[in-house]
Amino acid sequence: MVLIRKEDITKTLKVVYEKINSGVLENYWTGFKPLPIAFYDNSHVYIIGLSELSEGFNKEDEIFVGEWDNRFIGNTSIKFQEGYIGIWDLSTVEEFTTFSEFYSKIVHEIFHGFQLSNNDKRFANEFLAFQYPFTVENIALRIKEREYLLKSVFEDKKNLKRDYMKKFISCREKRRSIIKEFLDYELGLESIEGTATYVEYRALFDESCLPEKFLISVFGKDLIKVTDLNKFRMSCYSPGMYISLLLDCIKPDWKKEYTYENKYIYDYFVDIVSLEFENVEIDDQTVNLAREAVEKHKKELDKVFKNFETSGKYKVVLTGKFNLAGFDPMNILKSGNKLLHKNFLKFGSSESTYFVKGPVISEFEDEIWQYSKVIFYSNKKPELKDDNAVFIDEIGIIKGKLTEENNTFLIES
Repeated sequence: MVLIRKEDITKTLKVVYEKINSGVLENYWTGFKPLPIAFYDNSHVYIIGLSELSEGFNKEDEIFVGEWDNRFIGNTSIKFQEGYIGIWDLSTVEEFTTFSEFYSKIVHEIFHGFQLSNNDKRFANEFLAFQYPFTVENIALRIKEREYLLKSVFEDKKNLKRDYMKKFISCREKRRSIIKEFLDYELGLESIEGTATYVEYRALFDESCLPEKFLISVFGKDLIKVTDLNKFRMSCYSPGMYISLLLDCIKPDWKKEYTYENKYIYDYFVDIVSLEFENVEIDDQTVNLAREAVEKHKKELDKVFKNFETSGKYKVVLTGKFNLAGFDPMNILKSGNKLLHKNFLKFGSSESTYFVKGPVISEFEDEIWQYSKVIFYSNKKPELKDDNAVFIDEIGIIKGKLTEENNTFLIES
């Protein structure tokens, strides 16, 4: 798909909005209601479904059109006016070959708005991700756990299905005893992103008419892709979807109750199936596979941080006291006390708040949301405006004392 021309953008926006307002969302999840939708590119935002005109927007037919600003970042749901809207970055549309794929992704994102509207508190603590323990023991157990979860969904014989579920739970509970609160990071992602992925699957099945088992296997393919730990966050989505599928088999009316639960979907599932845990032994082959994955992750991490040093023309180093104001949790890597933000970073000082497009590195000392240093590259040379003000292209004025050495610009704020 390609959505570049204004007429194509508005036409597709209307088609998607009409579809989600046809009553189908209730078929995907009990109580799921439609939201306004926004498509945006690097210059304009197109919103459908708003009840009143928003400042900075003009109404063209039934669509509000305005200039892009940094409220519209990523593909997600955001607070807008008095409610939530689903937003989609049009630069990412080309990855879809069919309208049904694109439609299902929009449904995924507006489901997050549904979750937020219901004050769902099960969102993952993203700060745990940066400190997650990628140990061989943990990853080896996780490999087996995901294998048993996959088998439990596809097994038709009740006794075997129950046995696979028991093994899945036993592996996970052993991991809980090892990594403790860090498991909550995975459970949170399963509960929010996993259920949204389940709804996405339901939407794709509805719109594409592809075989159900084929689609389930497509959505679960990363359950057996264990060597790419750089995509760890996203790898937590499919377990949440697969647990949802198991709940469909065990308790078909579970969604209404779960929506207003406080438990993570995994803990909700465990309470319902009520299976005793068993002792877990991991074979040498799985341990070796886990060791390779952990070592590969470390090498790839080192490479990304090294490549950052050649990512632009003029290196800018801000020093001072900065607080985190916004970030993309799906695109952050950690090495020691450094965080590499691939897409963007919003941070604030006592003077103002800044938005920097990635890649950008933040360095912290004690707290992971408080930075002593922010490093990025600019394609244009920073300009000294006065003794205590520096202009940086695409960012604006930053207060601080400027020193320059070998195309590195140090700004002490």
